[in-house]
Amino acid sequence: MSTHERTASVFSQDPDGEPPSSPVADGMIDKALDVQREWTNLITLWRLAPKKEEEAANIVQKMMKLFFEQQVMMMHLMGRLAEREAGRDKYYSTADKTAPERAE
Repeated sequence: MSTHERTASVFSQDPDGEPPSSPVADGMIDKALDVQREWTNLITLWRLAPKKEEEAANIVQKMMKLFFEQQVMMMHLMGRLAEREAGRDKYYSTADKTAPERAE
């Protein structure tokens, strides 16, 4: 299995084995694959022994997976924060008018 195929399989975490369909996620996957290809080319240029080359490629793959997972978590968090803000009143006057009366 090539490095490209391994990376694509790592980023395909849906139950169906399909990559996420979001354009943002697709762009992130493409960027991650491009960066990993660049690293793989650089590792090849170093002319390491095959065992060391495979070890370096595995480290790069793990690193890219972690970066991707962190980005997905940040996107999810930002989406949840945006949803929470969308439901709030934007002006104090509307929030004050619709607020329940306090028992004093």
